[in-house]
Amino acid sequence: MGVAMNRYFNCIVLGWLLVGNLALALTQEYPNPKSSSTINYIPSTFQSADHLTLHGHIALPSGKAGPFPTVLLLVGSGAGNRYGDIPSDMTSNHQPALLFQGIETALVQSGIAVYSYDKRGVIPKDDTFLDNTVTSDYQTATAKNLASDALNAFDHLKSFPQVDSSRIALLGHSEGTALAMKISEQRPEVTRFHGLEELLDCGFVNTAKKGRISIDIFHFVVKFTYSKVKLICRPLLKMR
Repeated sequence: MGVAMNRYFNCIVLGWLLVGNLALALTQEYPNPKSSSTINYIPSTFQSADHLTLHGHIALPSGKAGPFPTVLLLVGSGAGNRYGDIPSDMTSNHQPALLFQGIETALVQSGIAVYSYDKRGVIPKDDTFLDNTVTSDYQTATAKNLASDALNAFDHLKSFPQVDSSRIALLGHSEGTALAMKISEQRPEVTRFHGLEELLDCGFVNTAKKGRISIDIFHFVVKFTYSKVKLICRPLLKMR
């Protein structure tokens, strides 16, 4: 009887701790990137079809007048935030990484606005975006929910006065590429869409070695886009 009561008590305490941590995560100020001399980040929210609030931001070139051609970033499968965070156990150097952050910077510094958002039920723990709190809103999400969210994100970004709605492109990774195709089917005003998998065809990202993403090589690609803005950024620059 004593053992059973102890287990019951432990379950109650654990339940309260989980509820308390979730409540704290939901009541804290939502993380957003900090603006710099070259990039102005504007936090933004939009509603899903089933009335959830999704968080994201639009990144704009600082000190320049719009409207700007704009790229919507769509992350891959899994409980990822707006930057496509990669946990340390999936990288070659065992350090967490952000798949889309460098590409966003390269595009904005080239005069293109970028919009990205966190998946439903995925809450970044801080403004590094390297770790998340994941709620039941993500765990119970269907493919239809995620497709609908992406479509709503596209419709939402068109409402920004800084966005040139005649020049909107989509950039997806993995599942995000499928979502980009879905959006382009239903929104003929999409200028163009690309998949981050195009980098694989160039041989710059190695996912074959022990099933890991070679972040060292990927950092070379990000550095390359900073200086020359080629590869994945090059076709997007044609919108300017």
